[in-house]
Amino acid sequence: MKRLYSFVTLILMVVFTMSCANDMNMTTDSTNEITTGTTNEQSNEEYTGLRENTPDSLPELDYDGMTVRIAHRGDEITYRVETVGEETGDVVSDAVWARNRSVEERLNVKLEFIAGQSDYEAYMSDIRKIITAGEDLYDIIDAIQWRAVPQAIEGLYHNLIDAPYLDFSKPWWSNEYMNEISVTTNTRFLLSGDISIWQLRNMSCMYFNKRLYEENFGDPNSLYQTVLDGNWTYELLNQYVKDIYRDINSDGITDENDILGIGSTPVAQTDHFAYTAGLSFTDRDADGCPMLLQDQSRNVEIVENLYRLYYENPGTIIYSSANAMDNELIKLFADGRMLFYPNRFYTAELLRDMTDPYGIIPFPKLDEEQQNYSALVHDGTTLFAIPVTKVDIEPSCAVLEAMCAENYRTVTPAYYEVALKIKYTQDDISAEIIDMIHENVRTDFIYAANYCFTSSVKLGTIVRNLMGMGQTASSDYMSAYDSIKGTIQTELENIISSVE
Repeated sequence: MKRLYSFVTLILMVVFTMSCANDMNMTTDSTNEITTGTTNEQSNEEYTGLRENTPDSLPELDYDGMTVRIAHRGDEITYRVETVGEETGDVVSDAVWARNRSVEERLNVKLEFIAGQSDYEAYMSDIRKIITAGEDLYDIIDAIQWRAVPQAIEGLYHNLIDAPYLDFSKPWWSNEYMNEISVTTNTRFLLSGDISIWQLRNMSCMYFNKRLYEENFGDPNSLYQTVLDGNWTYELLNQYVKDIYRDINSDGITDENDILGIGSTPVAQTDHFAYTAGLSFTDRDADGCPMLLQDQSRNVEIVENLYRLYYENPGTIIYSSANAMDNELIKLFADGRMLFYPNRFYTAELLRDMTDPYGIIPFPKLDEEQQNYSALVHDGTTLFAIPVTKVDIEPSCAVLEAMCAENYRTVTPAYYEVALKIKYTQDDISAEIIDMIHENVRTDFIYAANYCFTSSVKLGTIVRNLMGMGQTASSDYMSAYDSIKGTIQTELENIISSVE
């Protein structure tokens, strides 16, 4: 049963009980307390306290009312939950607005948020033109990963690995993620962590219709238990999808008039199926630089399993358009005609009017030997950077650290614990599984740097092509990989040389 607290009560609950861990960085104990670093004045003392009391290491700073200009894409969601915020009664937007006021007061700065185009590609193209022209228009860039990584490698952003005030020992920075999207261990052009709600919104998850499950397989809690026991696999998903399928109009064709097991596209959702099952292209050499994996056997197995689900299971419907996920497919799921809907956490925001009850589970493991369920952070997520046109980066760094720390204390709890786990979920087990997913996020350097490479088939999204994006679907991974491997290897070496 959905928890019916008022938002005021929920905020108080978060303030006094918050304990969710930042991905890959924070440690917790059984009393919901965290142990972390201290202020400079207390550097030799242990600090133990709740999340909202976690201190940062910023000294007292006064920038005398300086304006700090932050560029961001001009869509409504970015405005509300990432950059500007408003006092509207929405728990996340209110928290973002309050964060900005806190940072301004603490540093004596004025944050000026400059909206660009709402289209991601157009926005990032404009950013590139402005920086390459040498124009000093922005102090901080709210950048989109799939274009930001190539721009960083091109040299458009400052290396922040040793920048002032940025304390990467703090739990609000996602160090493992930032390391993976970086070319070398001594470069960090792009920042990720609690500073962006988009990372949470873009993590993989699946939704299932509890009514359909109960009518066909019994107690929906049994599926939750399967997940918690570590037995949720491709094989089991395939079986559910096949068993629930009903050809309602008896035309022998899988279409939207039938009762379906699952739906997807060969575009973004395919990335999430593949990477959560362990798709990997790179490891790191002794110097910490990315190198292509020699053993491709797991990738072969993932593609073969995904092909069986997409094209050999009668209960699966595949749409060619990427837009189908948030249009045709979400409607099929919300209307109670499809058992599973694979997407990301943000989808929960679109299901609030769904009549049937639903649950949240991770994408399946490749097999039971896979150690953990994992979540891909989609490449449309936000990363923060400082353009090379900015000469004095100290104020920008102070603002970034203060914003990220304050997000950790207030904005992330508002979204993660209140909006996501209570407002958008319908049972306590879903909330528990959200924690499980959140603790195992991943990416791969080749995926993050996908658009640095010139091959017509991009290695980072090669499974999209194999699943039918712009070409006939195929399960022959090795042929596709071998056809571009040489080009990728050469260009990877060039990328590494360009930033060393």
